Amino acid sequence: FFYINNDMTQDMDGDYAYADWGRYNTIENGDKTHEIWSTLSVDEVRYLFQKRDKSTELFGLGYVGSINGLFLMPDDYVQLKNIHIKSFKETNGNCDPELNRFTYAEFSTLEKHGVVFLPGAGRANYLGGTSFSPTPGWYWTSSTADEKPEYVWMLYFDEDRVGLHEGERNYGRSVRLVLKIVG
Repeated sequence: FFYINNDMTQDMDGDYAYADWGRYNTIENGDKTHEIWSTLSVDEVRYLFQKRDKSTELFGLGYVGSINGLFLMPDDYVQLKNIHIKSFKETNGNCDPELNRFTYAEFSTLEKHGVVFLPGAGRANYLGGTSFSPTPGWYWTSSTADEKPEYVWMLYFDEDRVGLHEGERNYGRSVRLVLKIVG
């Protein structure tokens, strides 16, 4: 949950700047470097799904085993001959996850080629309940909504759409950390 003391109007700076999960807390990954992990901003998510070259060719919904979610491919991804991910563009915007169904071994091969899988994890509400639909995914960004500080931008996907939405902070949603590449 992204609010403190029942106040949902904090933003991501000042006393609350450290709410960017993973950025300031050292994650044991072979060293103790700070600020190499972070949560994507809304602009970074927009880049991945809307603004990068061939963006609609580089994601699609599907399953790994019995787990539904979203496949995200790197910029330089080349489809494999024997394991083909049907992209959002290739399916004309059809988000039916049944179009992509892979075994764990097949996904292991995809992962070696840079494919990331975001499992649909539902959400928890402030009363402790959870809500799920056949293929939901809610992932926080590190960005508060422009006109509503009690809301935060999130990546949302289900069987009908993939996009950005403003979400209330009183729901528990997934967090996906990314590693900052320094070169």
